[in-house]
Amino acid sequence: RTGAAISVAAHVAALTAWLLLAGVHPFEPTTAEAITIDIVTPEEAPPLPKEPNYDFPTLSDKSQDSDMSRQQASAEKQAAQEESQQAAPEPPKPAPAPPTKPKQETRQAALKQQPEPPKPAEQPPQQAQPQAPVPGAVPPGMQAIYSEPRIYPTALVNAVYEYCVGKEGLSRVWMRQQLAGGQVAFAFVVETDKPDPELLQGIHDTAAPLAKEVPVVVMSYSEKIEKTVVQGTVPLYDRELEF
Repeated sequence: RTGAAISVAAHVAALTAWLLLAGVHPFEPTTAEAITIDIVTPEEAPPLPKEPNYDFPTLSDKSQDSDMSRQQASAEKQAAQEESQQAAPEPPKPAPAPPTKPKQETRQAALKQQPEPPKPAEQPPQQAQPQAPVPGAVPPGMQAIYSEPRIYPTALVNAVYEYCVGKEGLSRVWMRQQLAGGQVAFAFVVETDKPDPELLQGIHDTAAPLAKEVPVVVMSYSEKIEKTVVQGTVPLYDRELEF
């Protein structure tokens, strides 16, 4: 241990002596060195150097170069195709077909060979179709039920009554409700001194526009209708009660 301590002390003394001889003073402050700077105004400053002009190729130049290369390649390809077509031998021309007859002569010959078509058989005369049924009329064989109308359209009743007033030959008019085949209609029974179709048509034309899409039927008075339609009812218009 003593030898190691002596060796360490000898090395430290030798290192310190070497540092002192070399002029190193680690514990002394160092003096700052002065730096001289020339201060100039912007007018006295020299101009900055210009940036070099780099001429880079643009996109249009590149596209033009690519278009030129494509055109050159297509021209070379077309020239190669023309050379190959010129080198290939031409195919032999087909032999001319034998002359044929005109189409008109051929059609005439075909028509002569075809047999004549048979004449159409005479059709029997068509029977007259039955006319469409009149709205509200009772079909033959169907039973109708008559009763008092459930509703009395005021405008319809007044119009029919005003039409009947003063009509020569008109005696009485009844208004009933007719039910036949599931269809409801207004039925008017007209009693006249003598048959007069114009009176019946006039009552129909007066009542139909005011019936609110309900069919209107007008019939002449008879003993049968008296028993089945208007027996025991009060007429809508009565000449004997007219003032």
